[in-house]
Amino acid sequence: MKQIPASNMSLFGILYPDPMARAASRCLVMLGVLLIICHVGAGVIHKIYSTEVTEILRDFFGLEREGSVATWFSSLQLALIATLCGVIFGYEKVTGSTARYRLGWLGFLLLFLFLSLDETAQVHERLDKIVEALQKPAGGTALAQPGLPAGMDVAADYLYLLVYVPVLAGVSIVLSRFFSRRVKDRGTRFLLLAGLLGFVVKLGLEPVEAWTGERTWMGHRLMFEVVILQMYALILGETLILTAFLNYLAALIKPYRLSVNEPGAATGAVVMTSTVLEHRESTGGMSV
Repeated sequence: MKQIPASNMSLFGILYPDPMARAASRCLVMLGVLLIICHVGAGVIHKIYSTEVTEILRDFFGLEREGSVATWFSSLQLALIATLCGVIFGYEKVTGSTARYRLGWLGFLLLFLFLSLDETAQVHERLDKIVEALQKPAGGTALAQPGLPAGMDVAADYLYLLVYVPVLAGVSIVLSRFFSRRVKDRGTRFLLLAGLLGFVVKLGLEPVEAWTGERTWMGHRLMFEVVILQMYALILGETLILTAFLNYLAALIKPYRLSVNEPGAATGAVVMTSTVLEHRESTGGMSV
C-alpha cells in the first residue's frame, strides 16, 4: 500500500490513520453540528411564533432538555463506546493478553454501559430525588428549613456530583495511564485526553448551571446557555473517546486484515493469532 507523507496529510488523516475511524469521526462530528443547527433553528422558530407546536419542537431538539434527540445521541455514543470496549476485551482474550489488561477493558465496558443507562434513564436525577426524600422531615420539605443559605435547595439537585466527580476523576486517571501504556500513536492519545476534557467541562459546569439558573452568558439566551455548553462538551467528548477507541481497535486488527488479504491466506484464524503476536510493535496500538 502506498504511504502518504505526513506533510501531505490533513488533520483528520494525522489523528485518524485508519480510513474506518476517519469516516466514523467525520460522520459523528457532522451529526453533532446538525444537533446544534436543529437546536438553534427550533429555538428561533419558537421565539418568533411561540405556539404549542414550536414548543414541542424546541423541547425535542433542545440540547438542554431531558429526553431530547441530544440525550438519545449521547446515550447512543456511550453505548457504542461500551460495545467497542467489549470487542477489544474479546480480542485481547483471543490474543493472550494479560488478565490485568482484559479486566481493564471489561471495567471500561461496564462503566460506559452505566453512563449510557444514566443518560437515558436519568439515574443521577433519581438519585438526587431519593436523597432529598430521605432528608425530608415528616410533613416538611427537604432542605427548606429556616436559616439555611439561599440556594441550598438548588444545590440539593447536584448532590450526585459528590459521588460522580471522585469516581469519574479516578477512572479518568486510570484510563489515561492504561491507554498511555498500550497506545503509541500520539494522535490517538490526544483524542482520548481531549475526550476526557469534555467530561471534565461537563461536570465542572454543573454547579455553574445551578447558580445561574435561567441566566445566560453575555445575555444571549440562544447560543451561550451554560446547560447547552456542557451538553455539547459531553457529546464532543464522547465522540473523541469513541473514535480514539476505534483507532486503537483498527491498529489491533491491522495485521489480521493485511494477512487475510495476502494470496493463499486460507487459515485466517491461525494467521491472525501468529501475525498479531509478531507485529505488536509495528501496529502502534500495543506495546509488549
